[in-house]
Amino acid sequence: MPERIQLHSKLCKVTLDFTDALIPSTVLRIDAEIQHGKLIIVTSPGIVIDTGDLTLTYSKVKLKARKAAADHPRLRIEIVGALYFAKVIEQG
Repeated sequence: MPERIQLHSKLCKVTLDFTDALIPSTVLRIDAEIQHGKLIIVTSPGIVIDTGDLTLTYSKVKLKARKAAADHPRLRIEIVGALYFAKVIEQG
């Protein structure tokens, strides 16, 4: 798995499944430009998603509630970039 993913999508749904991924670092950065679509991220325990640097224009982010284990995650996914009429949804 790379340390960085560039994602540019329009009018589609993208699913990234990290449940069994072997990721060498503790941080994965996703540079996203999504228009009129969805980004679905499938996670397992120990994975935390950070969307603090994501610009939302008529868009929504739906993440799972943070748990106590989120203080020391095995993987932190940082999503940066911009969403236009789009959604980011965490499942798992």
